[in-house]
Amino acid sequence: MNLSTAALLVLAIILFGLYGPIDNPLGLPVRTLGTPLDAMIPFAPIAVYPYLSYYAFLIVTVAALGAARSGSSLRAFVLAAVVTFALTDLIFVLVPTHAPMRPAISPDGLTSRLVAWTYASLKPYNAFPSVHTSGSTLCAIAWAGTNPRIAPLMELWAAMIVLSTVLMRQHYVVDLIAGAALAWFGFRVARGVLPSRQRWVSPRRR
Repeated sequence: MNLSTAALLVLAIILFGLYGPIDNPLGLPVRTLGTPLDAMIPFAPIAVYPYLSYYAFLIVTVAALGAARSGSSLRAFVLAAVVTFALTDLIFVLVPTHAPMRPAISPDGLTSRLVAWTYASLKPYNAFPSVHTSGSTLCAIAWAGTNPRIAPLMELWAAMIVLSTVLMRQHYVVDLIAGAALAWFGFRVARGVLPSRQRWVSPRRR
């Protein structure tokens, strides 16, 4: 990993970490973006496991891309992440939102304790767009473009994480759509900015 890629990675981590500190700094009206479809989705505590695996998914993806000889795929990934997370933070400031109403949890088992810990650790705001969705989508795109043999498994992992966000009552469906759209936009920006030899290929051109 060269210095510029390392700097981009650090910047992406900083932008990713601003989820918590950004708490409606402009004092704007806070919105909830639920739809009738969200009311039909059941609460599934078991979804906490794929939900928390998101962080491992990011680490595995970065490590795999960083292990490549050229390092170009990692550079493209972190640049796309910087664009995606920067736009996400801007939306958090300009469009403050609240997460779905969380159910009461009685921490009487491992799964319920993990759900309670997750709720205590992640505040119920800045729901739109979903960072779990945007990060997982970026990872899935990166795997599709760099390792087609493993990509289906990684895409399934990403899909499970995305689904877990609504099953855990952490997000509304529209949050997922926005997160995926931002990730795709970040990917396209990275492809447009970097020289062709430093990009991962488009999944549609595998």
